[in-house]
Amino acid sequence: MSGYRNWKCALDKSKGFARHEMSTAHMWAMTKWEEKRLRVKENREVSSLVNENQLLKNRYYVTVIFDVIKFLASNEHSFRGDDESYSVDSSETCPSFGLFLRLFEFTLAKDTHLQKVIKYIPKVVTYKSPEIQNEVLEIMATTVCEKIADKCRRCDIGFYCIKVDGTKSHTGSEIISIVLRFVYEGKVEEHLLGIMESENMQAIALCDVILNGLVSAGLDPRYIISQCYDGASVMAGVRGGVQALMQERVKKYIPYVHCFNHKLHLIVINSAAHNKEVHDFFGICNRLFMFLRRPNVAASYRGSALKRLLEQRWTGHLKTTAAVVENFEELIALLKKCSDSRNDYCVDISIEASGLLSKISQPEFKFIAQMMNSVLKLIEPADRAFQSRAIDLLSAWDVIKAVQETMKNMRNDDGFLQLLSKVNTGDEFPSNKRHRKLSRKFNEFLLYDPQTVGHVEDMELETSLKQLYYEVLDTVISEIDRPAEAEITTAKTFLQNKFGSEKAHLDEIIAILYGYKDAFPNAYRLAAAALTIGISSATCEASFSTCSRLLSPFRRSMTHARMNHLVLISFERQILESISNEELLRRFHKSGNRRLQLY
Repeated sequence: MSGYRNWKCALDKSKGFARHEMSTAHMWAMTKWEEKRLRVKENREVSSLVNENQLLKNRYYVTVIFDVIKFLASNEHSFRGDDESYSVDSSETCPSFGLFLRLFEFTLAKDTHLQKVIKYIPKVVTYKSPEIQNEVLEIMATTVCEKIADKCRRCDIGFYCIKVDGTKSHTGSEIISIVLRFVYEGKVEEHLLGIMESENMQAIALCDVILNGLVSAGLDPRYIISQCYDGASVMAGVRGGVQALMQERVKKYIPYVHCFNHKLHLIVINSAAHNKEVHDFFGICNRLFMFLRRPNVAASYRGSALKRLLEQRWTGHLKTTAAVVENFEELIALLKKCSDSRNDYCVDISIEASGLLSKISQPEFKFIAQMMNSVLKLIEPADRAFQSRAIDLLSAWDVIKAVQETMKNMRNDDGFLQLLSKVNTGDEFPSNKRHRKLSRKFNEFLLYDPQTVGHVEDMELETSLKQLYYEVLDTVISEIDRPAEAEITTAKTFLQNKFGSEKAHLDEIIAILYGYKDAFPNAYRLAAAALTIGISSATCEASFSTCSRLLSPFRRSMTHARMNHLVLISFERQILESISNEELLRRFHKSGNRRLQLY
C-alpha cells in the first residue's frame, strides 16, 4: 500500500492528491461511484435488475409486516400474546397468539397476492419475531421524529417554543414529555418530540434531558423563542429553576409562560386551601367517593358517579360537585338507607353512612356545593380553550379576562341571593318576617316572642355564608390576576397598533399576512412569533394520557425505549401515515445485514 507520510507531499500539486485526481484509476472509480449513487436513487441497482421479480416479492412481504405493525402501534393495541411460538407452517395458528400474528394471518387469508408471494419467502426468514417488531417500531419512531424536527427547522420564522411536563412512569422513574410549537405555512402546529427519561426531578437533570433531546433531534436550542411549563418551583424558579437554567445554558433571554391550565388548577386548590369550609367540603366529597365504591353500596346507588379528587387535576372537583348537586336527594336517600340498622348493611357501613349523612344534611354543605359548582363551571370553558393547540397568548388572555369579568359581576348581593335560592327549600333558611314594634314601656322587661326565636341564628348562618361566598370569589379573582397583566396588555396594544385592528386575532392576522409575507416580511415574522409562544402544556398531558392507555396491566414489562416509540407513533400517527413504505423499507434495509434481500 502506498500513500503519503506528511501533508506537504500530499498537497503538492505535481505529485499529491491533485495529481491522483487526474489519474485513470481515480476517474474510473468516481464514475462507478456516481453510477452507484444514481442507481440507488432511481432504484435500479444491479442486484435489483438481476433478481427484480424476487425482490419485488420480498418487499411486498415486508411491507405487509410493516402495515400490521403500523396499524397496531397507531391504534395503541398490544402486539404479543402468552405464547408467541409458531410453526414454520404459516397456516398453523395458536389460541394464545397475540394480535400481531393474528392480524398477519387475517391479512394472509384475505390477500391472494400475499398467498402467492409467501411461497417464495424462506421459512427461516419470517420477520415475525419480537426483535424485528421492536426494530421496525424504532425505525418508524425515528423517522417520525426526524420529520418533526425537519419541519421545525423549516418553520416560517425559524424559531420554536418548547413545552415540558413531567410525571412518574409505571416503573417509578421520572419521565418528561417535550413538545414543540411553531408556525408552519401560516398555521400553528404542536408536535411531540418524545418521552424522555430523567434520573430525578431536579432542575439540573431536567434541563440536561431537555437540551439533549433537542440536540439529538438536530434542533438548535438558540432558536427557542419561549418556554412553557407548570408553576412548580423546580420549573419556574427564577434562580435555580429549569426556565432560568435554560436561559443560562443557551446564553439568551427566553420568556417563560406559566401553563394556563395549571394556573386554573391552582385557582381551585388555593381557594380550598384559603377557606376551611371549602377544604372540608372537598374532604367530605372524597369520603363520599370512597363510600360509594363499596360493592354493597354501589349496587344500591343509581345516581351519577363521583370522581376521585386528585391534586394534579382540578376537573375531578368539577365533576364531583356537579354530581353532588344533581344527585343530592339520591345521596340523602342512600345514606339514610345505609345508616338504618334494620337494613342488611354491616356496622362499619352504617356508622360511616350516619356520619356522612349528618355532614351533607347541613345547609352549609348544600350551599358550598352550589357555589363551587357555579364557580368551576365558569372556569371549564377556559380550560377547554387552553387545551387547543392553536390558541395563542393574547387569545388566552381574552378568555381569562372574560372569566374574571363574569366572576366580578357575580360578586354582589343579588348573585348571593340567587345562589341561596337554589339551596333554600324552606327548612334550612326560614323566611324573614317583619319585626313588630314594641311599646317603650316594655323596654325594662324581658319578653318572649315566638316570631323571633331562632331568627338570630338564621341571620348568623346567612351572614357567614355570604362572607364565605365573597371570600371564595375574591380568592379566585385574585388568582386570575396573578399573571403579568401589564406586560401582556402592552404586547396586545402594540400588536393592535401595528395591524390597526382592535378585534383581530392572531390567527386571522397570520392568515392574511401569509399571502403577503414577501411584501411584509417583518410584520409577518412579528405576528408568527407572537403565535409561536405557547400558553398551555396540555399537549404534554395528552401524551401522558397516551402512556396510560398503552401501559395496561398486561404491558408493564416493556422498556422505556419501546414505550417512547409506541407513544410517538400513536400520538403522531398522521405524520407516520404521510411516510411512504418505500422510505421505511430503505431504512430497514440499511439498518443491518438482512437475510432477506430487499434491494
